Amino acid sequence: MKVLIKKILLLTNNQLFPYLFLILIGLTVYYKFVVFGKIPFPGDLLVSSYSPWFDYYKIPTQNPLISDVFSQFFLWKYLAVDSFKNLEWPLWNVHSFTGTPLLATYH
Repeated sequence: MKVLIKKILLLTNNQLFPYLFLILIGLTVYYKFVVFGKIPFPGDLLVSSYSPWFDYYKIPTQNPLISDVFSQFFLWKYLAVDSFKNLEWPLWNVHSFTGTPLLATYH
């Protein structure tokens, strides 16, 4: 850790600028996540493109391809966080068929 801090302190302004710029862009885009603790979740897609409510509300969807966020990824994240809270490694998803790898997926 001390070596990393020394390397950061030895960087000049020209070398440090790209890193600070990328951090600034990330904080600008995800300020609601960082400041308010909100989850980046497209909740409007839950109503507009999910089967039970799709026929009832008739809301136009900008990009229905990202609907996997609430149908899969949010549930996988919840399962992984729940495993970590129980002091376990999230290696296996027991809720999918007869079980599938959870930690070894590329997502």
